[in-house]
Amino acid sequence: MGAVGLTEKAEGDMNQGKHPASSTPWFAEQAFKQLMPEMAALKGNKLLPVNVDIESVTALVLSSLPAIRNLREELLATFRKFDIERFDRLELYPWCLQHAQTAYLSASRKVECSEEVIDAGTKLRRRLSNEARVLAERGLIDRTRIQHLSRTKGYHNLSTDLAILATVLQDAWPKIEGKCAVPTQDLATAAELSGVFVRAASRLEKPPEDVVVANDWRKRAFTNLHRVYNRVRLAVLYTRDEDGDGDKIAPSLFTTRGRRSRANPSNSGESPTDAASAKMVSAPGVPNELESPFITNVNSQKD
Repeated sequence: MGAVGLTEKAEGDMNQGKHPASSTPWFAEQAFKQLMPEMAALKGNKLLPVNVDIESVTALVLSSLPAIRNLREELLATFRKFDIERFDRLELYPWCLQHAQTAYLSASRKVECSEEVIDAGTKLRRRLSNEARVLAERGLIDRTRIQHLSRTKGYHNLSTDLAILATVLQDAWPKIEGKCAVPTQDLATAAELSGVFVRAASRLEKPPEDVVVANDWRKRAFTNLHRVYNRVRLAVLYTRDEDGDGDKIAPSLFTTRGRRSRANPSNSGESPTDAASAKMVSAPGVPNELESPFITNVNSQKD
């Protein structure tokens, strides 16, 4: 996989924080392309779970950059070996992650039903369920056949409920025709939507290849950002130890965990396969920040 480099002007604009709203998707895409070789080189078993809110993480890194950049000369003076190239390109990593997240969400939404379809199915289930309950009270249908309706959210539950209601009402049609407010078209629609929802559920359980690929790139972009940013963060923490403001200058990526997802779970963009990771307090596979050595050969030792 080849990488497309940024033009000198574009790279300069990015390093200076010049990001007009209309150009941010372009910056993000170019950052992603430039970092593709780095991401592709990461081993699959070393990828971190995406258990943070991507928007919050990218905003945290980008907002921290000015203060981090102010320490450039101090970091160079403190350490003999410092990855100044990645330091100077640090802004590319959150932009790259933002592009990967956008691509993942775009691919994921293709396998889900639209809100309109879900709303139509939910309303139809409620209407048929209410009618079936009335018919059961009148002794026109067998009450036991509708007692296991879940009436809860989820493709599987919606699909099962619609299939049960369509079957029960269809079987009883000779007795209920003309005695209820259910048109035959509703029964056909219920059966059709049941098939739509069961297929949607199966696609989410085993996502299409484009979703799998997009999620892999997203994990690679997040792992790459964590790896590079965390090394800079460790250097900042060491350099600013006496001042005690290292955490403010370069805060941990995981301080953002769950902020938006608690308020609105849909913002996380997690697929069902990642949902467990999104709820974890501490994720397996995420290295302890203070166990990730970045610097060797320190010029000066602190007391």
